[in-house]
Amino acid sequence: MDLLALGILTGLIVTSTTVGLIWRARQGAVTSGGEADISPALLAPGQWLTLVQVSAPLCSYCSAMRGILQRASEKHEGVAHVEYDVSEIPAVIDKFAVRQTPTTFLVEADGRVVHQIGGPIAPPALDALITQAREDVRKRSDEYEI
Repeated sequence: MDLLALGILTGLIVTSTTVGLIWRARQGAVTSGGEADISPALLAPGQWLTLVQVSAPLCSYCSAMRGILQRASEKHEGVAHVEYDVSEIPAVIDKFAVRQTPTTFLVEADGRVVHQIGGPIAPPALDALITQAREDVRKRSDEYEI
């Protein structure tokens, strides 16, 4: 009987650890943008990049991400942060298959989504994504110089 209990306990520990590691690996998962876009009406006017945060009232990570995104927008010139409740933008939720909060989109002024971040992300990783996006915008604009 004790051997059976030990086996069950070991199985539960292994299963919960595996599930936890998979969940943790999916947090802060960055997906590069594609053809999809977000309506410019949802973006901060006059900024080259908007950090669009999708939050939920009971989301424990959303307030922490709010601070991270706000500080990033203050640190990088031409970057703004806006936040929407999941119920405010159902078309975006469906279009991008948002399944967790917080989800953050890095969106250029024309509405093109550069990156989608599922879950929380560390400030240095966010800074790197913003810097990369700025460089990509600069390269595209250099292509059109005459």
